[in-house]
Amino acid sequence: MAAAAATCGGTAIIDGPLGTGGAGGSSQGGEDGSPVCVTSDPVGEVFECGFGTTGSGMGPCERRICDIDGNEWRSSCEDQGCVCFYNGSVKCSCALQGEGTFCDGVRPSCCPEPFPPF
Repeated sequence: MAAAAATCGGTAIIDGPLGTGGAGGSSQGGEDGSPVCVTSDPVGEVFECGFGTTGSGMGPCERRICDIDGNEWRSSCEDQGCVCFYNGSVKCSCALQGEGTFCDGVRPSCCPEPFPPF
């Protein structure tokens, strides 16, 4: 079953890694049964380490943060959903349920912390 997360003005449904969730998604990711989107904790302060378009409600947007050990958390979104990457690997995806859009410059990513919002 997919996990739900509250977002600004709607609900996001978080699925496990692509291909594991089927039609309903999955609240578990990976073979070890670890919870959705779990990554190692950032080491030291995190900092902005790259971004794509910052959002205008007209297509994809992306934001990346890194820690001092070189780990990278990336939120890559389109109007109705996001894919959450950790060190280049998909950890989960999430979709907006209800009204609104991501990439509008107002609504944060639906990827959970420590993944970056917008």
